[in-house]
Amino acid sequence: MIKTESYSDQIRRLFPPEHLDPIHINGSHVKSITFQVTEDCNLRCSYCYQHNKSHNKMTFDIAKRFIDMILASDERSNKYITADKSQGAIIEFIGGEPFLEIDLID
Repeated sequence: MIKTESYSDQIRRLFPPEHLDPIHINGSHVKSITFQVTEDCNLRCSYCYQHNKSHNKMTFDIAKRFIDMILASDERSNKYITADKSQGAIIEFIGGEPFLEIDLID
């Protein structure tokens, strides 16, 4: 009899959960922050889940103020990122198509 393994079990065996969790590094938490930099997209994929695309985009001033607030670790951000609570932050960019705002991301 041939022993079979489910896809989920095979993934767990090959990639144990402790190696897949990007939110923990060496026992410390890493904060994940997501910026929706635009609602615009240069494609019109039939399978896209975002139906209300527009030309709205995040301004540089808003992005800068948000990053400053997070890094300030003051009462506005409730000490979201501090050396004793986390080793760093992962900043993710989403949108419609975030690379349409590459200058803002940069």
